[in-house]
Amino acid sequence: MTEISTQIKFPNRYDIVGSLLRSATLKQATEQFRNQEITESEFTDIKHEETRRIIKKQIELGFKDVTDGEYNRSWWHLDFLWGLQGVGHYDYHKSYKFHGSKTRTDNAELVGKIGFNPHHPFFDDFQFVQEVVAEETADHNTDSQFQDVDLAVTPKQTIPSPTMISEIIEVITGMNFMIVGIPILMT
Repeated sequence: MTEISTQIKFPNRYDIVGSLLRSATLKQATEQFRNQEITESEFTDIKHEETRRIIKKQIELGFKDVTDGEYNRSWWHLDFLWGLQGVGHYDYHKSYKFHGSKTRTDNAELVGKIGFNPHHPFFDDFQFVQEVVAEETADHNTDSQFQDVDLAVTPKQTIPSPTMISEIIEVITGMNFMIVGIPILMT
């Protein structure tokens, strides 16, 4: 009997989720921006500088999939939701509990029909990540220390799942509902 084996090549399996710890520089800039000590433009420049640094580090470590570390976000999920049409921003007045720490009290609410926003800030953020990856891999391709390294690097960006919207609707209506025919049970 003949044995047939098939080798399947899966995508990289050491992917990072996307969230990386903020640098001291980024934490300080965030605080300065909140306190109106630096302008939005200055804050963006610092975020971009730190994003470049963290992408370069991921490439140097040999990661095949890299992210901006979510350095351009204030919340991993809410910033995305706030960028959609029909989702608003409000103060929940209660802190989320996270390992005994208090968090900000911002939250998202439905203010209209959920829709695509062609000006969603994540588009610009991702375009920036793509540009940095292209620049960094081009730089490494000319560096002799990287001549034998496969520098096929994929820029990635994390976004929350549709169930994040279902949680908002659950809170507002008190009802469970279905997305694409799959019951979403909120606990």
